[in-house]
Amino acid sequence: MKKIIAGMLALSLAMAAVGCGSIEEEEPTTPLTNNSDAETEENSPETETQIGYVNANNTVIIDLTKTYMGSDSSFNEEQDAQDVYSMLERAIGQYNSVIARDEKGYFDSINFMSILDSKTFQMLTEDPERDFDLPDAEEDCCGSAVRLMYSAFPDELAKIQEEYESNSTEFVKQTAAFMKEKSGTISADDFKTTDGYESDSIYVSLFDENSWVRETAPEGFADAPEKFCISPDENIVFTIQVEEFIKNERGTFAVLDLCIAQDDVKYCFNDTYAWVTDGKAGVIIEQASFDENDLKGKSLEEAKDEAITIHNVKNANAVAKTAYNAAAEYLADCKTTGRPLEQVMKDGDFGISSEGLDLSADAPTSKGDAHMYRVVNECEYHNGTLLLKVYDANELFIQYKDENGVIGQYPDPIDPADAGKAEWGVRLVPDISAEETAE
Repeated sequence: MKKIIAGMLALSLAMAAVGCGSIEEEEPTTPLTNNSDAETEENSPETETQIGYVNANNTVIIDLTKTYMGSDSSFNEEQDAQDVYSMLERAIGQYNSVIARDEKGYFDSINFMSILDSKTFQMLTEDPERDFDLPDAEEDCCGSAVRLMYSAFPDELAKIQEEYESNSTEFVKQTAAFMKEKSGTISADDFKTTDGYESDSIYVSLFDENSWVRETAPEGFADAPEKFCISPDENIVFTIQVEEFIKNERGTFAVLDLCIAQDDVKYCFNDTYAWVTDGKAGVIIEQASFDENDLKGKSLEEAKDEAITIHNVKNANAVAKTAYNAAAEYLADCKTTGRPLEQVMKDGDFGISSEGLDLSADAPTSKGDAHMYRVVNECEYHNGTLLLKVYDANELFIQYKDENGVIGQYPDPIDPADAGKAEWGVRLVPDISAEETAE
């Protein structure tokens, strides 16, 4: 909870500076209704008759919860698949509401009160100074709702923060009360986008001409977004990457990266927060973008293999970048003492990583390797091998190879499409001419 409290305080200060001027629970649920109150089958909206269209026959689930050591996620695909299927369906409903400019459908799909009235939020706001050490997924879902509220009411919440600046407990309670009061009257017009702050709401980002999301939109989206509504058919392929997941006595909480491949477009909903508390479901798509459908014509197994490859290569690139930044920091310090890269390498500061540094082994004694090892381990990477090489006399690059042999690199991170070309110890240079030709 302390992270949420700190986030509240930090957000309020930032806003003040910028804004001045079917999931199974113990009780029956209705995971896909477009209303915050449960609806019966007779009065459910017509668009909700497709509940269950996400299933094992058209969906790839990739469990990423074990990517980092120390994860507290409890996802089990065999037991929890139906939960994430329903969460994806609700996310699609949210996107379709935005595309149709259906404000009510959008806010009903979020269902703020399912968080603000939850056992989790009640527990946190009643004792905000206590560190409850919530599971990551649960804390992140609560945090997403708080962030979205802040982006809607920055000035008002900044005033509350100013009034109760010396009393964090009262500040949290007053903030929670304000959010509950506004949850029923919030509108798309409440979201603010300024030069210094971009709204967390996809209701804004999908239609803001200055949003980076618009740059990814397919041709025709700006003039007729309703034509890009997602309507499931027999050729659609869904990909669910489960980043975090927990099911406990307070509810079910998940952080997902979602892709819907249909026709020529791949709809990407990254950082999607979804939950069910006391039988009430909610979802917040924090990032929505578009891409070319590279899964068109591929089988479900091929789609799964490709999604896993993309993730593994991107993750390997990320580890390589973390190590590169650590090495660059160490070299910058050495340079201030009169030791350039050539001398550092001659002195053996990176003697182990220049041959291959095993991250699962004990910490190395060579100083440069030890610094890089420590930084990478602090980022929860404890397996795989790092390789540091020098080229052009005074430039270095780093490669990382995971336990499955997947190679990442930095600088010039490896494109997943070129994963088969990567060689250990050989710098893979992007084909600039091909990129220029494509442009």
